[in-house]
Amino acid sequence: MHIVFWQPIPSFHQEGFMNELAKQPWVGSVELKVEQPLTQQFQKDGWRVPEHKAVSCQKIYQGEKPVDLEDYVHIFTGFRTHPIIWKSFARLPKLRKCRAFAFAEAPPEYGFAGFLRRLKYEWNAIKLHGKLDGVLALGERGVAYYKRILSDAERVHHFAYYDQPLSQFPKIEMKETQERIEFLYVGRFISLKGLDRMLKALSGMNSPQADWHLTLLGEGPCRAPLERLAKRLGLEKRLSWHAPVPALEVGAFYERSDYLLQPSRADGWGMTIIEALRFGCEPIASTACGAVDAVKPCYRLPTDQVKQWPAVFRHAVVGGALSFAQREANAKRAETFSAEAGVQKLHDILFSDKR
Repeated sequence: MHIVFWQPIPSFHQEGFMNELAKQPWVGSVELKVEQPLTQQFQKDGWRVPEHKAVSCQKIYQGEKPVDLEDYVHIFTGFRTHPIIWKSFARLPKLRKCRAFAFAEAPPEYGFAGFLRRLKYEWNAIKLHGKLDGVLALGERGVAYYKRILSDAERVHHFAYYDQPLSQFPKIEMKETQERIEFLYVGRFISLKGLDRMLKALSGMNSPQADWHLTLLGEGPCRAPLERLAKRLGLEKRLSWHAPVPALEVGAFYERSDYLLQPSRADGWGMTIIEALRFGCEPIASTACGAVDAVKPCYRLPTDQVKQWPAVFRHAVVGGALSFAQREANAKRAETFSAEAGVQKLHDILFSDKR
């Protein structure tokens, strides 16, 4: 079986999964077709160029047509949302021999833009009816969304972003439990990430005596307004702002943090949630994140009920800094999203879904 992934850019978050896939005896080859190489902006934000082993990575050329043979499986990112990728998909014949899947996140649904986006996706569902062998939907949020808009809901498969192989998982080290609770945010400082809502909720915990601190790792156009908001809320002494670091250095921040905060207004996945778990850090995340499946129910921030957020943060503060056993348990939870788990999941889908 030959598997071809069609993506906007190459991602180091998927290198482990693709490299592991290429090793499997049931896989003849793995190819990655991209619209463009990794952009400078992504590299500035700390992304690194992925290291592919036995995975062929090539830019999609103009007019490229997917190979249409019975032993080929094509996995197209998005849902008719990336023009170059889906123009290639459209070049497949109606009576094709290969199999074709969409690899798709649930789109943002809040505000008027969300309403328009929903109409667009429903139209795309009509246009794609009968043309896909299935949708690899990211997280329960993705599964629910695509089952809602597709008439053949049985073709929607629960999937995820699967990252590093188990051999690359960090070892959780025993360390002295600290008294101060360390929160961490990793990502861009933009409105979509919901940092304003997070700061207001933290200020509303009503736990003035609790010793906690938040490190914000990243950059973006909203930093200055967020700094002003933090000062107005009386939080500036509890916060540290840190410029982005290369991806390989982010692990040190997870290791010394108790809780990762991911308060996004909308996020198709939220890779930092899985990264945090690998290092033993407990994620607290908005239910608008695709990866919220990996978050304990008590640490989920209901995106449409922000008034409940202070209680969630207060629960974390009352719980205190994480113990060694808690960190080990968190790392164990991350194994569900390992490269090996992803390969097995894809195998099960492809061999149970054969036409």
